[in-house]
Amino acid sequence: MAPTIRDIKVICTAPEGINLVVVKVETSEPGLYGLGCATFAYRHLTVQHLIETYLRPLLIGKDVRNISDLWQLMHQNAYWRCGPIVNNAISGVDMALWDIKGKMANMPVYDLFGGKMRAGVPVYRHVDGADVDEICENIEKYRSIGVRHIRCQCGGYGGGGFGPAPEWAAKGAEPGVYLDSKKYMRDTLKLFDGIRAKEGFDIDLVHDVHERIHPTEAVTFVKEMEPYKLFFMEDVVPLEQVEWLDKIKQTSVTPLSQGELFNNPEAGAEPQYRLHARASEPGGRHHPGPQAADVLRTVRCAHLLARPRRYEPAGPCSQHPHRSGRSESGPAGVERHRTAQPRHPEAEGVRRRRLCLRQRQARPRCGSG
Repeated sequence: MAPTIRDIKVICTAPEGINLVVVKVETSEPGLYGLGCATFAYRHLTVQHLIETYLRPLLIGKDVRNISDLWQLMHQNAYWRCGPIVNNAISGVDMALWDIKGKMANMPVYDLFGGKMRAGVPVYRHVDGADVDEICENIEKYRSIGVRHIRCQCGGYGGGGFGPAPEWAAKGAEPGVYLDSKKYMRDTLKLFDGIRAKEGFDIDLVHDVHERIHPTEAVTFVKEMEPYKLFFMEDVVPLEQVEWLDKIKQTSVTPLSQGELFNNPEAGAEPQYRLHARASEPGGRHHPGPQAADVLRTVRCAHLLARPRRYEPAGPCSQHPHRSGRSESGPAGVERHRTAQPRHPEAEGVRRRRLCLRQRQARPRCGSG
């Protein structure tokens, strides 16, 4: 008899001050369970509530083997779809189900997807500091253990922390985090000039703009960063203004990384994104989960959908300080970017009618009415 979902538990933890959410899916078979990550650090309790209140009763008793069907049930059941909260919740359950699938097959999950594409992928590590000397000292620590890709920031993303309004702010402005974009750009150019002078050009450097500047400034800033030969610059414009990527790439050859905040599976397929940027931070954090067929499509089409201008078949995955245990093995860019599956119109209509019926049957009711 096929194992079914017996219970779903949510484990909230913060080992280094970062809110993490782990999903544990237990099955009817003793000792068989799966673990997944549903972390949305800034709304972790909301993700926990969604899983425990809505997904858990929806999935208990279901066959653990039917991962794609369960994914569709979770994705369609609330009618309104996508968004970082629901996607993280679905993603955590989805990962746990694939963990179970691998244990049942006694195989690593990547073998279920067709096997390894490469022996390993490079990672990048994050380095910060108060000045060039401190940053270079931290760079050397990572270089000594073989890390060749370093993301460099100075004093956080774009400026100082929370505090009183600066003198140049509007009169009566509230305390907060204020950014002088022109000073930030000048300081960053000076920072990378100093890093290259000390460290040379035999390491790959990365910088995250974190959407802190206006798109018109980004056009100039990316061009000015060219002499420092960055491996890529991340999030130079907000998601709402990705059309500026086209203008930026017309003036600069610096590779761009965009997409960390995408939470709709189709967002990364937009032409302006597809042609001019690579997928940011593979990991599926705000996408609703890998699904085998979508993963395979992504692996086969990654060079078309998320190719940087400077080709790098095994681009580095982010390895933040609070993710120091991340392995260097596994296919790059797999879980971040899902693509649409074409379906026959008649079959699609049948599928939607079936899902709508399941939504009405499974949706929790309020009160006795």
